Amino acid sequence: MTDRTTELRLRVEARQKQLEADIARAKADAAGMANDQLEMLQRKLDDLQVALKDGWGKVSEATSKRLNEWLK
Repeated sequence: MTDRTTELRLRVEARQKQLEADIARAKADAAGMANDQLEMLQRKLDDLQVALKDGWGKVSEATSKRLNEWLK
């Protein structure tokens, strides 16, 4: 894995953990987050799983671009 891919992987993993924590916190919150907000967060995680279906060892330039867009 190249240094660029490793750096991208670390950024993506950090963002993934943040989204997972946001979802867990929203579900635990008594007031709760609106369903559409929870669904949006879950869709972002689902998009990540699709982008990485072949694993980090096979990240193409196109997938790298897609992941960088996902991070925004």
